[in-house]
Amino acid sequence: MVGEIIREEFPEWAEQVLPPKEEIPPFVNISLDGTLVTRDLGVAYRSFRECVVDLVRQLREEILREAEASRS
Repeated sequence: MVGEIIREEFPEWAEQVLPPKEEIPPFVNISLDGTLVTRDLGVAYRSFRECVVDLVRQLREEILREAEASRS
């Protein structure tokens, strides 16, 4: 699932950092229920996709920053 999101959101980068699709093990789905936390504490959860995209964007920026610094 993470690989699919990265391939959709960052296709040019995915080719460089992800193994071929057929080498990725199948996804195991784990469900958690945050209904009580949402109701009682007002927590608003972000989607899994949003979390993955934000994380990859941050990692990619850091990797590019480090690569640029090593060239200087």
